[in-house]
Amino acid sequence: MKTYQLRFSSISPITKIPDSQSFFGALAHAIKSRFGKEQLEELLLKGMKKEFPFIVSSFFFTKTLPLPLDITPTFLSESNISINQLKAIKKTKKIKSISLGIYQDYASNLDQFNTSFYHKLFSNEYLLIQDDSLLIKNDEVNLFSQAKPYKTTTRVRNKVNISEETDLFYNQVIYLKDDQKFDVYLKVHSNDILNIIIESLQKQVYISIGGKRSIGLNLFKYLDCQEVNFPENHQKKMLLSKSIIDSDQVDWEHSYYKNVVLNNKFDLIKEKVFKKQLLCFVEGSVFTTNQNFIGSYVPEEKQPFTVYHNAVGFMI
Repeated sequence: MKTYQLRFSSISPITKIPDSQSFFGALAHAIKSRFGKEQLEELLLKGMKKEFPFIVSSFFFTKTLPLPLDITPTFLSESNISINQLKAIKKTKKIKSISLGIYQDYASNLDQFNTSFYHKLFSNEYLLIQDDSLLIKNDEVNLFSQAKPYKTTTRVRNKVNISEETDLFYNQVIYLKDDQKFDVYLKVHSNDILNIIIESLQKQVYISIGGKRSIGLNLFKYLDCQEVNFPENHQKKMLLSKSIIDSDQVDWEHSYYKNVVLNNKFDLIKEKVFKKQLLCFVEGSVFTTNQNFIGSYVPEEKQPFTVYHNAVGFMI
């Protein structure tokens, strides 16, 4: 499968950065709108047979990737470092993302990366920016803003009346800097599938990637697409999406991962809310495996149609 980078720009505030599940749903809607229900169902049925026509990642701020969880810098004795260097080491605990340049260093030789990490940090070859949440190389400093490209606030509004009492509803709203761009990665089985996806996105004036009740929020515009090639590692793979694992071909002892429990809410109009849980591995998890992908679609029978939840692992 070939790998492509799709770029989107935000055109509204958002409630969260889209993950692989929400983008999969938005993309499925775009394909259905352009090519019809039968075309979409054909693609989904292939996926149920593990013949995935395409696999999608989560969204990332442009030119960044999640922090790989197997980055473990070589320990330095406190007697050999200064107070300022010790402060720099403590700041690394805040890192959430890395630049593409850092990823190239990491992927080319992990042992060397871990050994030299603190030395490059102390010499300013590696820099921490955006409240120490992003690690970049010194020669990439002009590609990023020093401050975080967003601000988060809590919004309060009344819940829809379902009884005599009305509850307050709280949600977070993320205000992005103007024309903030995001990267999302796509693996496709063929050029025909790529053309279907690109045409579906191009026909949308904007694409809504979020909950049904986030009117005026979570709006994005598709910009462009280009083929990319990540360094190949035939044993270790980093996850760029949320995924379940349904394979026994993972060396758990030499893998690094985090889990999250996702709640899917249904029948929100009714007073009773039903939740179904899905235990997923998160972006940045690193698996020792020779598999090119992990996970599967998780179907849920819901009248009058079947809902497919995307839990396929996009790995590089």
